[in-house]
Amino acid sequence: MKAIASTAWQFDIRDFVNVTLEGKRQVIGRPNLPPYPGLICVFVRLRQYGADEFYILTWEDLQKITITNHREYLRRHGGIRPKKHDSFHTAVRPEMLNNHRDRWEVFDTRLQDAC
Repeated sequence: MKAIASTAWQFDIRDFVNVTLEGKRQVIGRPNLPPYPGLICVFVRLRQYGADEFYILTWEDLQKITITNHREYLRRHGGIRPKKHDSFHTAVRPEMLNNHRDRWEVFDTRLQDAC
Protein backbone atom coordinates (compact mmCIF):
# COMPACT_ATOMS: atom_id res chain seq x y z
CA MET A 1 0.00 0.00 0.00
CA LYS A 2 1.22 3.48 -0.85
CA ALA A 3 -0.40 6.72 0.24
CA ILE A 4 0.01 10.31 -0.90
CA ALA A 5 -1.34 13.62 0.20
CA SER A 6 0.29 15.32 -2.79
CA THR A 7 0.06 14.76 -6.54
CA ALA A 8 1.84 11.48 -7.36
CA TRP A 9 3.33 8.23 -6.11
CA GLN A 10 7.07 7.94 -6.77
CA PHE A 11 8.91 4.88 -8.16
CA ASP A 12 12.08 3.71 -9.82
CA ILE A 13 11.08 2.47 -13.29
CA ARG A 14 13.57 -0.38 -12.92
CA ASP A 15 11.21 -1.93 -10.36
CA PHE A 16 8.99 -2.74 -13.35
CA VAL A 17 11.23 -3.11 -16.39
CA ASN A 18 14.85 -3.47 -17.35
CA VAL A 19 16.18 -0.08 -18.45
CA THR A 20 19.68 0.41 -19.77
CA LEU A 21 21.63 3.45 -20.87
CA GLU A 22 23.10 3.70 -24.34
CA GLY A 23 25.08 6.87 -23.92
CA LYS A 24 22.48 9.27 -22.54
CA ARG A 25 19.56 7.43 -24.13
CA GLN A 26 17.38 5.18 -21.95
CA VAL A 27 16.40 1.92 -23.59
CA ILE A 28 13.43 0.00 -22.22
CA GLY A 29 13.95 -3.75 -22.21
CA ARG A 30 12.01 -6.72 -20.90
CA PRO A 31 9.41 -6.33 -18.14
CA ASN A 32 10.37 -7.69 -14.73
CA LEU A 33 8.60 -10.59 -13.08
CA PRO A 34 6.29 -9.62 -10.21
CA PRO A 35 8.09 -9.47 -6.85
CA TYR A 36 5.40 -11.82 -5.45
CA PRO A 37 2.89 -13.98 -7.32
CA GLY A 38 -0.62 -12.53 -7.23
CA LEU A 39 0.48 -9.18 -5.76
CA ILE A 40 -2.29 -6.60 -5.40
CA CYS A 41 -1.41 -2.91 -5.09
CA VAL A 42 -3.52 -0.43 -3.16
CA PHE A 43 -2.90 3.27 -3.63
CA VAL A 44 -4.51 5.78 -1.29
CA ARG A 45 -4.93 9.43 -2.09
CA LEU A 46 -5.42 11.17 1.22
CA ARG A 47 -8.10 13.81 1.09
CA GLN A 48 -10.29 15.06 3.89
CA TYR A 49 -11.85 12.72 6.44
CA GLY A 50 -14.21 10.29 4.71
CA ALA A 51 -13.18 11.37 1.20
CA ASP A 52 -9.95 9.41 0.68
CA GLU A 53 -9.59 7.77 -2.72
CA PHE A 54 -8.59 4.12 -3.15
CA TYR A 55 -7.10 2.61 -6.29
CA ILE A 56 -6.79 -1.19 -6.38
CA LEU A 57 -4.95 -3.01 -9.15
CA THR A 58 -2.76 -5.97 -9.83
CA TRP A 59 0.99 -5.55 -9.97
CA GLU A 60 0.84 -6.46 -13.65
CA ASP A 61 -1.62 -3.63 -14.34
CA LEU A 62 0.60 -1.18 -12.44
CA GLN A 63 3.59 -2.43 -14.41
CA LYS A 64 1.81 -1.80 -17.74
CA ILE A 65 0.81 1.71 -16.66
CA THR A 66 4.30 2.69 -15.51
CA ILE A 67 6.07 1.24 -18.55
CA THR A 68 3.62 2.86 -20.98
CA ASN A 69 3.96 6.22 -19.22
CA HIS A 70 7.78 6.06 -19.11
CA ARG A 71 8.02 4.96 -22.73
CA GLU A 72 5.80 7.87 -23.82
CA TYR A 73 7.86 10.32 -21.74
CA LEU A 74 11.08 9.10 -23.37
CA ARG A 75 9.50 9.24 -26.84
CA ARG A 76 8.60 12.90 -26.32
CA HIS A 77 12.24 13.63 -25.40
CA GLY A 78 14.06 11.53 -27.99
CA GLY A 79 14.89 8.82 -25.44
CA ILE A 80 16.92 11.19 -23.26
CA ARG A 81 15.60 12.56 -19.99
CA PRO A 82 15.98 16.35 -20.29
CA LYS A 83 17.26 17.22 -16.80
CA LYS A 84 19.18 14.14 -15.69
CA HIS A 85 19.70 11.47 -18.32
CA ASP A 86 20.58 8.76 -15.80
CA SER A 87 17.54 9.24 -13.56
CA PHE A 88 15.16 6.29 -13.42
CA HIS A 89 12.49 8.15 -11.50
CA THR A 90 8.91 7.70 -12.57
CA ALA A 91 5.65 8.92 -11.08
CA VAL A 92 2.12 7.59 -11.08
CA ARG A 93 -0.57 10.25 -10.84
CA PRO A 94 -4.12 9.51 -9.66
CA GLU A 95 -5.60 10.25 -13.09
CA MET A 96 -3.46 7.43 -14.51
CA LEU A 97 -5.32 5.04 -12.19
CA ASN A 98 -8.89 6.25 -12.79
CA ASN A 99 -9.96 2.87 -14.18
CA HIS A 100 -8.85 1.24 -10.93
CA ARG A 101 -10.63 3.45 -8.42
CA ASP A 102 -12.57 1.47 -5.81
CA ARG A 103 -11.95 -1.82 -7.66
CA TRP A 104 -12.26 -3.91 -4.49
CA GLU A 105 -13.34 -6.91 -6.59
CA VAL A 106 -9.67 -7.36 -7.55
CA PHE A 107 -9.24 -9.05 -4.16
CA ASP A 108 -12.11 -11.48 -4.84
CA THR A 109 -10.74 -12.31 -8.29
CA ARG A 110 -7.24 -13.01 -6.95
CA LEU A 111 -8.62 -15.13 -4.12
CA GLN A 112 -10.70 -17.16 -6.59
CA ASP A 113 -7.66 -17.60 -8.85
CA ALA A 114 -5.64 -18.87 -5.88
CA CYS A 115 -8.14 -21.63 -5.05
